Amino acid sequence: MEVVVGDYDGEVAGFHWDICDPESKSLTLDFSNQNHSGSIKVLSALNDYFASGSTDETIRLYNFSKRIELGALMHHNGSITALEFAAKSHLLSAAEDGLLTIWKCKSWDCLKSFKGHKAAINCVAVHPSNTMAMTASKDKTIRVWNLVTGRPSFVVNSKEDVPIVGWSPSGQLYALVVKNIVYIYELKTASFVHKLDFQNRITAMQFISENIIAIAGDAATLKLYDISNEICLLESENLPSRIKSMKVCSTPSPEIPNAILTALSGGYIKIWNYESNSITEVINQKTHMRLTSICCLQKDNS
Repeated sequence: MEVVVGDYDGEVAGFHWDICDPESKSLTLDFSNQNHSGSIKVLSALNDYFASGSTDETIRLYNFSKRIELGALMHHNGSITALEFAAKSHLLSAAEDGLLTIWKCKSWDCLKSFKGHKAAINCVAVHPSNTMAMTASKDKTIRVWNLVTGRPSFVVNSKEDVPIVGWSPSGQLYALVVKNIVYIYELKTASFVHKLDFQNRITAMQFISENIIAIAGDAATLKLYDISNEICLLESENLPSRIKSMKVCSTPSPEIPNAILTALSGGYIKIWNYESNSITEVINQKTHMRLTSICCLQKDNS
């Protein structure tokens, strides 16, 4: 597995982690570049490709196997705020200009830009079916877009700014973050079903399973919550700094626990294995970077 991180200075670095080796306790630096002229806001990866979005208003593309940069996408006006791959064929990007844009992988042609938000888009989450995507904006609306027809599906107004959204693995639930609260909704009925209180401002959230969600924020801890019972199942030890970004990565074998990758503002990469409602720290590595984002890159051999 390749662990890719970005930082405030525009640097992107990749570290190799032998996830199949239970004795592997450190990361090995594979590459580092500083092609962006602004801070890294977001990273996303799929198979051999990964993309970085920056305050310099560009998206840079890389082929990991060939160790080459494929070029830069320059379409948005304003910082790139979100990047998400959909299926194996498309990349979605969003920015402060309020546009959600679809790019075709390999050719990297711009296929469509969705217009609707009247302010910066905070985040994008692609549904597990790859047929729709959800965006939340500083205009205090949440929009769902049909990626098959290329048309907006529906709009929900919010009283508060929503910085983070996410889908459950089945796509039957979705989560909205507002300050210190995660609100869980059922897609079929669009009804509110659960509420989780982190008690501090939330900076990162990821579904681990249909009923377990990982949350991090200003409290400088990682917490796992049972959604249906609305309780905190477990909490990590106090961390040296707060978690800026988090990614839950499925492993290639059911015998290997899933991994929770985190980038801490103080420069640490911390990785926990998750298994049977417990977490075990396996990587605690200090970098020279002021980290802002993290993603994982795994080769799909299917």
